[in-house]
Amino acid sequence: MIPRRRFPLNLTCRTSASDTALSPPLVSLPGQATSCYNQSADMAIRVCLIGCGAISAGHRNALASVSDVELTAFCDINPQAAQDAARCHNARAYTDWRAMLTEESPDACWICVPPYAHEGMEEACLEKGIPFFVEKPVRLDLDSAVNLARRVAQKGLVTAAGYVIRSSDAGRAVRQALAGADIASVRAVYDSRLPGSGKTWHGIRRLSGGQVTEQATHLVDLMRWIVGEVREVFCYPYSGVNAKRFPSYDVEDASATCLLFEHNAVGTLSCSWLWNGWRMTAQFFAPELSVTYEWGRCTVDTGGEQTVRSFSDNPTIAQDSAFIEAVRTGDPSLVACTYQDAVRTLSVTTAIAESAASGTPVRVTYV
Repeated sequence: MIPRRRFPLNLTCRTSASDTALSPPLVSLPGQATSCYNQSADMAIRVCLIGCGAISAGHRNALASVSDVELTAFCDINPQAAQDAARCHNARAYTDWRAMLTEESPDACWICVPPYAHEGMEEACLEKGIPFFVEKPVRLDLDSAVNLARRVAQKGLVTAAGYVIRSSDAGRAVRQALAGADIASVRAVYDSRLPGSGKTWHGIRRLSGGQVTEQATHLVDLMRWIVGEVREVFCYPYSGVNAKRFPSYDVEDASATCLLFEHNAVGTLSCSWLWNGWRMTAQFFAPELSVTYEWGRCTVDTGGEQTVRSFSDNPTIAQDSAFIEAVRTGDPSLVACTYQDAVRTLSVTTAIAESAASGTPVRVTYV
């Protein structure tokens, strides 16, 4: 059964009751670090995290399982969130990410903030030469993302983006099953309930960009990764339900997008924030072959025979450990999705949003 959430996360704090009892109280002040313990790890990659929400929790627990990694500091505008994360990992807590980057001088930084909250963190890492991992979508403004991608490439900084399907066993199995096939079409679906029950930023366009930009971007990236670059999109949006329930809601309730790929393959992407469940799937078609991706599952169907493979891997661990190794070795080829590649996915989702607004087909521009 597919889990009814975006990604399985282990949110367990890795601190025993006795450790908590012995920990001194944390008092977080803007721009000032607070710490439970002093740590040292001579050969460890020192990691800081910006943002201490649920997605960040998945990363910090994944990183805690990777050898030779030292989680040194956490930053969040919510002091309690930063303190809780720091206490779990015997690290320091900050409310000012600028102060954290300056005082900690990490070997790598994870940026796990909402789409609207990218306030120069990546640029600061670039200027300081700190390799960074950024959760998807990398930001909402395509022009600034393109500019940053150019600067990253010029400097040769190791980066990664959180398109976790590329690091999953299921995603890799789908790609392998389609290797060399003449893919003609793909049908992708992302259906879920509205995150936060309408009380969070997800339903506000200037904060999230909408469902395709914020959530279904995973499927857009998967299609790019397997089929190739998207040349043109045409999106039909539907609105009228959620706005009646939530006063601040101003994005589409559902959308249907047609995609034209290079080599003239075609695709569809259907999304909705209406169903009280969760489904993310993509079915690829080639001559005498259908291959379907679902979370933790790859189905290969030749018409006469169907093979279903299920996987129990944690792709966040695979994704994060690969980035750590890329930082350690300076080899960006170890990363499943670089910042520059993620910006190309943002180019597609931006074009989809433009098409939904204009009611016309939009050519995807890659810079």
